Amino acid sequence: MAPLYQKLEEDIRRKIDSNEWKEDMKVPSELEFCEMYGLSRSTVRKAIDSLVLAGYLQRSKGKGTYVKEKKIEQKMSKFYSFSEEFEKRGMVETAKLHVFHIIPANTEVAKNLSIKEGDSVYEVLRTRLVNDMVYAVEDSFIPAAYAEGITGEMIMNNGLYRTMRLFHIGPDSATEKLTAVIPNEDVVRYLGIGSTDACMHIRRVAFSSGKPVEYCDSYTKGDMFSYTVELK
Repeated sequence: MAPLYQKLEEDIRRKIDSNEWKEDMKVPSELEFCEMYGLSRSTVRKAIDSLVLAGYLQRSKGKGTYVKEKKIEQKMSKFYSFSEEFEKRGMVETAKLHVFHIIPANTEVAKNLSIKEGDSVYEVLRTRLVNDMVYAVEDSFIPAAYAEGITGEMIMNNGLYRTMRLFHIGPDSATEKLTAVIPNEDVVRYLGIGSTDACMHIRRVAFSSGKPVEYCDSYTKGDMFSYTVELK
């Protein structure tokens, strides 16, 4: 016979998995669970602790316990675009453009784009949102010689990669380096997170027919994504 806390845990899981209890919904307090199920507080707390550890619930100090936002799984076995992946899931993805200008490439940008230091590049700094919630801040650099005439308005209307395709430099492959980090002040401000919240730092070099066409330095919220690498 299953322990009492496991029965409560399974019932809560079922409510969350069936979407009866939706993301960010506040769940009953420990005392309310005790009254609803006729259980001791220690039994209820054990079930809640297990669900917090499993990523189903999250506690907010002084506010209560909530259904945790489900992480979006991103497979790393092929080239992907966040915008297109969200569209497949029926989620509304938008972007806000903060910076669009031409600057001389610094050493790091030049190295990753296989151009000379000081060559002109477009800098495109955007925050990315899904269902009106910021999930990432991206700082992209594109060689100006590859996309003469590109504008911020084009990027806002079409998205970055769709705009790049208009100039025949649409990325078809990429390399990425992912690192879990504590955010700096700019990332905290753009993502609206705490200074000690973990986030994922992603450095991407995107290629078009083998030619590097974008270097992107981005940060995503650590609690929104899980990344799966397929080994073959």
